[in-house]
Amino acid sequence: MTRIRNYFLTGFIVTAPLAITAYLAWSFIGWVDSWVKPYIPASYNPDNYLPFAVPGCGLIVAVVLITLVGFLTANFIGRSIVRYGEYLLDRMPLVRSIYRGLKQIFETILSNQAETFNKVAMIEYPRRGAWSIVFISSEKQNQVTRMLDPKQKESIAVFLP
Repeated sequence: MTRIRNYFLTGFIVTAPLAITAYLAWSFIGWVDSWVKPYIPASYNPDNYLPFAVPGCGLIVAVVLITLVGFLTANFIGRSIVRYGEYLLDRMPLVRSIYRGLKQIFETILSNQAETFNKVAMIEYPRRGAWSIVFISSEKQNQVTRMLDPKQKESIAVFLP
């Protein structure tokens, strides 16, 4: 009986992540499709002329549009528009905080720097005597470190999972 239980648990450990990943991927595709497909012209939407739904069509359109926005942003005019948009967002108190935080997270995670998250450290957090593992995201001077106490000589940015 113990052997059967171990086989079941081993099978569960192998199949559960696969099933959850498949479910999340399928849900994400459906969610993107539900947002994008209504904006696809009827002549290009395969759901209008095929007898079955084609999942992922909206996702493909979204990926193409995001790539197009990236292409347009890469030139001088696009960067100017982005800077102006960020200037407008900087003038809205709650939106500013959310946007800056999300932008910093995406820049850190998607950066091409080799040193991002390569070093691990421990900090005393959330209370004295309790230690947490963190990933060092940047040892360079950034906006946050400039705002800290000027007497403090050295600081680094870390990511606490």
